[in-house]
Amino acid sequence: MELFSILLFLVGIALFFHGFTILRKKRIIDNTPASKIGSVAIGRAELCGTAVKKFALQSPLTKTDCVYYRYKIEKEERGSKGSTRWVPVENGVSTVYFGLQDETGAILIEPKGAKVNTPEKFRTIEIKDLTKYRYTESRISAGEQVYVLGTITKLLNPIDDHKQKLIDALRSLKGDRARLMKYDTNRDGTISSEEWDVARTEMEQKLLEQELAQQGKDASDLVVGAGAGNTPFIISSLSEREASVSLGLRSVVFFAGGALLMIIACISMLRGQLYK
Repeated sequence: MELFSILLFLVGIALFFHGFTILRKKRIIDNTPASKIGSVAIGRAELCGTAVKKFALQSPLTKTDCVYYRYKIEKEERGSKGSTRWVPVENGVSTVYFGLQDETGAILIEPKGAKVNTPEKFRTIEIKDLTKYRYTESRISAGEQVYVLGTITKLLNPIDDHKQKLIDALRSLKGDRARLMKYDTNRDGTISSEEWDVARTEMEQKLLEQELAQQGKDASDLVVGAGAGNTPFIISSLSEREASVSLGLRSVVFFAGGALLMIIACISMLRGQLYK
């Protein structure tokens, strides 16, 4: 019993101090002035704008076009006393770059490592072989308003970025037979290596034209991503104020929960001493 009380006390301490971590993020949001994309500088920045698709991306569960997704598959397991719990089977998040645009310009977002705050867009339960499975998906779609707090850095390798764009464009072309068959010049129903070379050249030319058109409009050599150390990186479909309020409420929950567990643990240990 005493060991349980000590463990409970330690959990309470952990929850209480995690509340300070969340509160720190809230204060950074409150104290970081919002920047316009067209005049943003290297370093920590707070941006608001519209999500823009840069690469083809679909959410895995609903096959919905989006710029970011997070999904989870769980199955229901029953305990020995009839209790049930949801156990993770599979989960994942996208790490594909997407754009953020305001009236002054656009910038790339690399979502890898971000704390993404976006509500669930899909949830369903299915029964397979007498077992319940729960499917949950959250996503951000092109055109949604997005708040970002992150670190602005130079895009390290624009050449690799161009190659990835071309690969994604060609992959999209291969998956669209109607478009692909436009390059079937001899009408034999297949794409020869020579016809594919024509398609590749045309796609690369279009990509170069798009990139040239964007020069001077986008902060194309900058990217928002995770900074060093414990620097917060937040992507949210909530507004700045809503994100701040959400973090504030979460910090209160952790403070209160941690304090309550520590009080219960202390009372339990005191009772144990009295009844010895």
